[in-house]
Amino acid sequence: MTERAIEQTFKLVEQLEKEAKARDPNFKRRAADYPVIATNVGIRSAGGMGQSYNLSPDTIGRIHDREGVIGLIMAQHQLGRTWAKPRSRDLLYQHINAIHAVTKDYRACAIGTDIDGFIKPTLTGIKRAPDLKRLEQWIRADYDGDADAILYDNAMRVLDRACAWR
Repeated sequence: MTERAIEQTFKLVEQLEKEAKARDPNFKRRAADYPVIATNVGIRSAGGMGQSYNLSPDTIGRIHDREGVIGLIMAQHQLGRTWAKPRSRDLLYQHINAIHAVTKDYRACAIGTDIDGFIKPTLTGIKRAPDLKRLEQWIRADYDGDADAILYDNAMRVLDRACAWR
């Protein structure tokens, strides 16, 4: 999304909150009740790609403030060029750590691989579903206590929250 589209999205979510408050004087929802999910993305400051449709630090912070989640795609086009598995692993960590640098935790970080054959090239070593075991091993090795959150808990938390009040 462009910065303009991102801004319009956040304005829409804020408008939904205002309308809910207007309908219900006892409105007690928090920003986290309207989480924002960004999927199939990378982080603009990581990997050397600098693509404008990857997320900026401001957008990362706004998603985190709403207790939303950012699903990192496994595409070289968004994350950066790889030629070997160690480079892929390092590149993935650059993006995870760029989220952490803004948020100071891993609650906004998730994996959204999109390896169904549509994106090419994927990160070296992460091409097919069986390769997700390798991805899991990388994350568990370096993000020990936060691995479950990054691998699936963060995404499930946001989906549970978003669907709970409907």
